[in-house]
Amino acid sequence: MNESILLREPQYVYCVFCKGGAETRAAAVYSAAGCEAIVPMIEKDVRKQGVWQRRRHKMLPGYTFLYSDRKLNYDELRSAGGTARVLRYGTGECELRDTDREFALWLYRNKGCIGVSVAVKVGTRILITGGPLLDYAGRIKEVNRSKRIAKVEVSIEDAVRNVWMSFERLE
Repeated sequence: MNESILLREPQYVYCVFCKGGAETRAAAVYSAAGCEAIVPMIEKDVRKQGVWQRRRHKMLPGYTFLYSDRKLNYDELRSAGGTARVLRYGTGECELRDTDREFALWLYRNKGCIGVSVAVKVGTRILITGGPLLDYAGRIKEVNRSKRIAKVEVSIEDAVRNVWMSFERLE
């Protein structure tokens, strides 16, 4: 992942699907070509031997998001080694739009790594009070309080995926 994320949001956003394990290599190729490239990561709290530990995992294995201030064509996007396919719409357009673009920009604002959110118990509900889930426009579908995780619906190229994200619960 390129750590030099720009301060302002880029004009053009793309997504490529890479062969298994090739996301970081593809991101490096795109970065060398002048794009900001993000392999989305997520921090999760896992309990091992009674102790909570924070671990970082790929959020969407195989996916790399690209951010550019210039419009890229399909051939430019396809040229990176390890890229299996460029996500495109039925019109052939490669630039992300609508909820796909919103999700990619949410990743961008969080510098490619979705950290642990903060939640409080309000009656029988869990209310997110801080962290990346606070400003996420998607739906929280399920909460597992004992594991401190929430199932969040993520949409990319009209496909819906569920991602489990961690939260810290304040009493």
